[in-house]
Amino acid sequence: VNHLLIRDEVSNASFTARFKDRVLDFTFSGILEESTLHRAFTGYDPVGGRARGDLCVQILLDNLVKSTAAGRLEVNDFTLPWQVHQPLKIETISLTSGDNKIRVESARVAWGEKNFDLRGDIQFLPDQFWIDLDLETDDLDGEKLKALFSGPDRGKEAGEGKPEWTLPLRGSLKIKTGAFKYGRFTWRPLHVNVSFHPDGLEAKVTDANLCGLSTPGVVHISPQGLTLDFQPLSDGQELEPAMRCLLDKQFRGTGRFDFSGKISARGKPEALPGSLRGPLSFEALEGRIYNDNLLMRLLSILSVTEIFRGKLP
Repeated sequence: VNHLLIRDEVSNASFTARFKDRVLDFTFSGILEESTLHRAFTGYDPVGGRARGDLCVQILLDNLVKSTAAGRLEVNDFTLPWQVHQPLKIETISLTSGDNKIRVESARVAWGEKNFDLRGDIQFLPDQFWIDLDLETDDLDGEKLKALFSGPDRGKEAGEGKPEWTLPLRGSLKIKTGAFKYGRFTWRPLHVNVSFHPDGLEAKVTDANLCGLSTPGVVHISPQGLTLDFQPLSDGQELEPAMRCLLDKQFRGTGRFDFSGKISARGKPEALPGSLRGPLSFEALEGRIYNDNLLMRLLSILSVTEIFRGKLP
C-alpha cells in the first residue's frame, strides 16, 4: 500500500504499508473511525472503534540500528478480521516512539474469549530487536496454542541439523496467567520469564502451582534440543484433595504429605520423556488411605511422576 487516503464525514486518515528490499515502512496519520471501514468494506462488522495519531516506523532488517520510529498512536475498540480462527479485537492500544524505541504504554486485546494485556519497550539495536515486555492474561490452553502454532510443514524450511530460528530477537518477555491448562492438568497460577539469547531461549518458571504442588523450574530451548530442570515441592499438603486432583479419580484418605524432588531431562522433544532423571521424596503423615489400588500407586509415586513424564507441553 503506497498511499491510502480515507476520508468521510467522521474520518480523515492516511496510511502506508510497504515492504521492499528488506525494508518495512509503516505510517498512519489522522483519525479513522471503524464505521468508515464498515461502509468501505463488505463483511466488516464494526463495534464503534477509533484510531488516531501520527506514527511513522521504518525497519531496516539488514541494519536495524538505523531503523526509526517516531510519533504516537492510540487505538480503541477496533476489530481486525484476521485469518487465525477468530477475530482479534483491539480494546485499547497506546504507543509512543522515538530514539529507535517503541514504547507500549498500554495494550489490551481480546482474541475469542481471552483478554491479553501488554506493556513494555521494543528497541532497535545494531543487529537485533531488544524487547522488555510484560504479558498478562486470565487463562491459557496449552493444547490450543500448540495446535495454532504448529502444523505439518512447520520447521521444514530450517533443514536437518540447522537452527530453526533466525529472528534477531533479544531481551525478555514476562508472562503471567491465572491458569494454564494442558491435557487434564491445570496450573494455577503460571508465571514464566522468557529470555531470548543468540542460541535459543530460556523459560524460567517462577510461580506454578499444580494441585497444591509448587513446580518451579527452567526450560532451555535451542536448535540442539531441550533441557529442563524442575524442583517440585509440597509441604504439609492435605492428601485427599491433592490426590483427587493429580489422579483425576475419586480418592478416599486422610492426613497430609510432604513431597520434593529434582527432575531433569535433556534431548530432542520426542525423546525427552524417556530421559527424565532425578530423585523424588514422598512422605504421608497422620492419616489413612481407604483404597488398596490407589495405595500401591501412591507408594510407587507413579501418578506423581506421570505429571513430568510425557505430560509436559
